Amino acid sequence: MAVRVAWHASGTYNASDRTGGSDGGGMRFEPERSDPANSGLFIIHDLLERVKQKYPDVSYADLWTLAGCKAVEFMGGPAVPHKFGRVDAADARAAGCPANGRLPDASQGSAHLRDVFNRMGFDDKDIVVDIISCSGSKATPPHLPSPRASSSAGTRPSADLVCRRAR
Repeated sequence: MAVRVAWHASGTYNASDRTGGSDGGGMRFEPERSDPANSGLFIIHDLLERVKQKYPDVSYADLWTLAGCKAVEFMGGPAVPHKFGRVDAADARAAGCPANGRLPDASQGSAHLRDVFNRMGFDDKDIVVDIISCSGSKATPPHLPSPRASSSAGTRPSADLVCRRAR
């Protein structure tokens, strides 16, 4: 569930206009909060709230992506580098919350998946590696650098998304 929260926090990113993504902690606001694709994620949000209360200076955006990285390591996967620096927005507009529908839905077929992942800056190779890595084994979580953080965090989502074992 922690890997899923990291992926869903990040998977709305649009490389062309730099909207969506984990920066801003947009899943706290509508319309992301009620996106059917995010159903059930508030279980992990509630669990992580205890951590947020103990460490109030850590943003929700960083907390959600860190949880995904640590979950992979806990399950026997590699240590996944995590970069702090995402900032929680005060509201949906400041967070750049996109309309629902940006997360991949495999039931819509390959054209939809290609559109969704291309929007995030993936090419076909990145898509295949990400799908394989999210299906199990020792893979990196879907961890995206903050699109609005410093340039050292990077801007191409696939650079941190692909399974390091596949490279």
